[in-house]
Amino acid sequence: EYDDDVSYYAISEGVIYNSWTRDDYLRLGNYIGNSKSIQRLFIYYFPCEREEIDAVMGGLSRNRSIQNIEISTDLGSYAFAELGRVMRSMENIQTLKFGPGPRFPTPEFGFNIGPECADSIASVIGQCDHVNNLVFQRCTFGGEFAKIAVALNSKPQLEKLSLANSRIGRDGCVALGTALECWEASSLKQLDLSYCDIDDDGLQTLVAGITHCNPLHLCLSGNMISDEGLKALVDGITNCSALKQLSLSRNPRISAAGLGYLSVYLESESCSLVVLSLYGVRIGDDGAA
Repeated sequence: EYDDDVSYYAISEGVIYNSWTRDDYLRLGNYIGNSKSIQRLFIYYFPCEREEIDAVMGGLSRNRSIQNIEISTDLGSYAFAELGRVMRSMENIQTLKFGPGPRFPTPEFGFNIGPECADSIASVIGQCDHVNNLVFQRCTFGGEFAKIAVALNSKPQLEKLSLANSRIGRDGCVALGTALECWEASSLKQLDLSYCDIDDDGLQTLVAGITHCNPLHLCLSGNMISDEGLKALVDGITNCSALKQLSLSRNPRISAAGLGYLSVYLESESCSLVVLSLYGVRIGDDGAA
């Protein structure tokens, strides 16, 4: 039995232990398809057989209430392909998230995205014309993020792009910067690149894209940015007239010299910042001055 008065539903590995049959998946698909209350769908596990996948996807294609889909596992190439097809018609969908999810709140749990999974995710993103918020949280790409970044080239409708706690690598930084530069009319309000192991070289490849998309909120906390990277960032955000919030917290390599570049920007007429976060940055007396 399914409760039709819930705002979220989770497809979990419990279906394995219960020895679900095709008829069970058909019932699940019908429940999802007929539900008018489910707004968030968590996918911790997904069946492998095509008939079972089709049963669930058939229900998902009929649903008109789901706004968020959060995926915590590699669905496999066929299921991802079907998901991309289905999401083309899901006009209410707002958020697509990849990551461990609330069932796995501790840092040791992550989502490892290999080459085939990256290809599949890129294909899904390429078909998500209604998604406004794209989130990767605690994902490890193993050098594969560049494939996903290429799919972002045609997604200027995104209002939030978050890669928090995900290692995108140098090639990923280059590809992401290129993707952001491709957006002719950006809608981006929030760009979260916190704890992505971004160093100065990586940041320098991103600056042009960041400047072009002109976000309201830019988070670069918890990276490996030093004075050279901060100078490049400041040179870029001078042209970001919409930028209201900037977080550089927990970048201990930034010194008083780097903060000097930042202070010049803060005193300039081009600065539009309302909130600046430097928690964990070693300001010192020279930096405070």
